Amino acid sequence: MLQEKKIAKFYKQKSVLVAGGAGFIGSFLVSRLVDLGSKVTVIVRPQTNCWRLENVKNKIKKIRLDLTNQKAVKKTITLTSPQIIFNLAATVGGSRSLSRLNEFIENNFLIARNLMASAAEKKVQKFIQMGTIEEYGMQEIPFLETQREMPISPYSLSTTMASHMALLFCRHKYLKTCVVRLAATFGPKQGFGMLIPNFIRACLEGRDFKMNSGEQIRDFIFVDDVVWGLLAAGSNDIVVCETVNFGSNRGYKVKEIVNTINKIMGNPIKIRFGVEPYRPLDKMKFFMNSGKARKLLHWSANTNLTTALRHTVNWYKENLDLIPKEK
Repeated sequence: MLQEKKIAKFYKQKSVLVAGGAGFIGSFLVSRLVDLGSKVTVIVRPQTNCWRLENVKNKIKKIRLDLTNQKAVKKTITLTSPQIIFNLAATVGGSRSLSRLNEFIENNFLIARNLMASAAEKKVQKFIQMGTIEEYGMQEIPFLETQREMPISPYSLSTTMASHMALLFCRHKYLKTCVVRLAATFGPKQGFGMLIPNFIRACLEGRDFKMNSGEQIRDFIFVDDVVWGLLAAGSNDIVVCETVNFGSNRGYKVKEIVNTINKIMGNPIKIRFGVEPYRPLDKMKFFMNSGKARKLLHWSANTNLTTALRHTVNWYKENLDLIPKEK
């Protein structure tokens, strides 16, 4: 409770810029910042559908901007004068194909560079760079912040590059930065393409679900817990020039996750385990140690998994039509 009060006091009337604020995690962060009384500016791509921000659209400043345009980024940060920047702008993808390398570097690393360079020039007080558990790749579990990264995809390579750049800016004292590495995050408003929303949709549509054997162990975390972690990192200088893991501190079998959702929904479909192969370079055990976040930020993932899955299922039951159709 004391931690929550401290965070609430910190963000009241703060000028905060959220790049990628119309995305799944970003939209929850934006809503929470509004609740805390922050003056929030959201940067979104020109073509972005901002349906997730509908509930706060009259309480924020929204700017459509091509973040790969360095001059436009600099101008925007100059005009908005944020005290804190959260960079959640990223192209996410599990593809292992190196044919997409340029796409991920441009949309993740170069965007981060543009934001950090402009933030440093304008003396922004704090910059939070969002990373991913995938940066650890082929390392031994549980993943620790002290381990060397071993990316396994163009996506995780590009985020690793952005993470190290954030720490470089900090070491040169240009900008107070913190890198937060997130486990597989789930919750309401997540677009299709990830396991949990895909499986929930199959249940709602009565389609049997084809997947691999589901024996792999993964680190899942609820979006509400992630948002509190981001807010804690942004409000605390004890994690300046630091990388911090935000995960559940344990692993769950993927089979356990889909079986739990199926049970919550009344077992409407058959799960056809083993029909699909595992992805190349797919480690069987993949989870983080989040002890550093607990020690430095007094943060941990407190939401019970089944409770979080029930909440997520209920949202999709009531709001499935809100999610834009895939083109």
